Amino acid sequence: MCEFINYVPLQKRGAVGINLAILEQHAEPTLKRVAADALKADLPMDHFGGVFASSFLGHVNTQEEVAGFFTNLLNGRKQC
Repeated sequence: MCEFINYVPLQKRGAVGINLAILEQHAEPTLKRVAADALKADLPMDHFGGVFASSFLGHVNTQEEVAGFFTNLLNGRKQC
């Protein structure tokens, strides 16, 4: 858990997970933690410079959910 995000060399990092206890156990203390379903999480628009979806696609049920998730990610990225 959190093996990748714990080593990303950025000051502002965060993790979204359905189980806050797991995030608190495995994520580094400096990580912002959001306990939510990644498909439904209320994340800020125009905030993210990059997103890594680790072990996520194996938990998505339909192609529509995948498309919706990536559409939301694109809408939430910073415009360069």
